[in-house]
Amino acid sequence: PGPRSAVLAMAGVLPWIVWAVLAVLLLAFLGVLHAVYPPGYGQSFLELMGVPVAAALVGITVWGRLQPAWRALITRRGAGTILTSVAVLSGFFLIPVLGASWGMTVLGDTLTRTDPTLPAVTGTVYGVMVMPAVAFMIAAVSLAVALSTRIVVAIVLNIILVIMGLLIGGNEVLAATWLWRLAPWGWMSIAHQFPERWLMIVVLSLLIGSVAMGTATLGARRAAIRD
Repeated sequence: PGPRSAVLAMAGVLPWIVWAVLAVLLLAFLGVLHAVYPPGYGQSFLELMGVPVAAALVGITVWGRLQPAWRALITRRGAGTILTSVAVLSGFFLIPVLGASWGMTVLGDTLTRTDPTLPAVTGTVYGVMVMPAVAFMIAAVSLAVALSTRIVVAIVLNIILVIMGLLIGGNEVLAATWLWRLAPWGWMSIAHQFPERWLMIVVLSLLIGSVAMGTATLGARRAAIRD
């Protein structure tokens, strides 16, 4: 079986309905925020809570669906093929949803500047530029931790990292220091506040996410024996 058949096979396993319901709830909540508060409130919520929680839920729920049949799955197809397939499928769902969410938060907001002494676009544009890489990192780490340990460990880790993102990424004084590197779940907000860091954030996010996927692949057989 080739990569295409693996993707099609995994498409029948993933929790699309659960994801769709959560996506509707996220968009509805952002819609309410946008109607009641200025755009900055919705942008901050999406950057510090919406993206990290959505990406983490995708990573954790992917393993929740794969876990019961994991031993049988990796005997039919390689762990790398399975994990790559679910990563591609998850991305095709998650990135458009987060993109639509971002679009809702910037409705009516100004995204460009005319002052030649400032960047041509506002900070929120830099935030969305790093969003796919940051979402990939969070989903990959969540999946890898759930696979390598237990789902509850992945949940606890995400709670800790979301709090760190809120404390550091949500505080401009702390975000301006080296501490921003310790709050990867808040990196979308960091890129918004400090656009000069956007490329480093993309590179680091892709690196961490790739290492996480590699770790998950290496730990696949151990997870099958454990479960």
